[in-house]
Amino acid sequence: MAKSAAIGSKSDFSIQLFLFGDGVVGKTCLFIRAIENKFSFDTSATIGVDAHKKQWIIDEKKIDLLLWDSTGNSHFRSFVLGWSRSADGCLLVFDLTDASSLDSIVNWIQELHKTGRQDLPMILIGNKSDLTTQRKVTYNQAIAVANQFNISYIETSALDGSNIDTMFISLIRDVCHKKLPSSDQIKTMCNTCGLKQLVPMASCSGCSHYFCEKHIQEHPREKERI
Repeated sequence: MAKSAAIGSKSDFSIQLFLFGDGVVGKTCLFIRAIENKFSFDTSATIGVDAHKKQWIIDEKKIDLLLWDSTGNSHFRSFVLGWSRSADGCLLVFDLTDASSLDSIVNWIQELHKTGRQDLPMILIGNKSDLTTQRKVTYNQAIAVANQFNISYIETSALDGSNIDTMFISLIRDVCHKKLPSSDQIKTMCNTCGLKQLVPMASCSGCSHYFCEKHIQEHPREKERI
């Protein structure tokens, strides 16, 4: 569970998260929804990067979050990737109504890997889930890309706010878990079989439960969406 905390109080973790993806996939709208809990139809294209601070309480830990929105313009990609060397985690955003934006995510991941960030916590985000009749990317197509790079997948809507908290909580938990010394890491339990692992398991895109690789595929909430 997450809630806002007063800025200025001592934090347990300070982390930086980046939003990556092509232009017009909704990164800025997700950014505004996360920071201000509102949706704006009047957003201009991000030039370079933009940042905002927010303090959250997650799992009784105070998190100082610096959230970076980035341009999707290919001419600025090398600049954005260079700026992101300080990132603790990233949200890879594509548009569910534009199949080419999912193809671009593969390029984003490969470029991040070239900068030496193979271990950077990432979550694949399918945005604009509210536009069901315009959808061009199936759940199976998106999860195939996520599985290719061993990352989680969550579908969101900046318009209605669905899964916005889930998206950030999942990534922040992964980042904080990585920052802990191995002796202090808490084992995560699969909600189905009870198997515990030190590494974070996949989180369901529609609930707060975690699952091992086998049972995330069998989870009823996910099966309904295939």
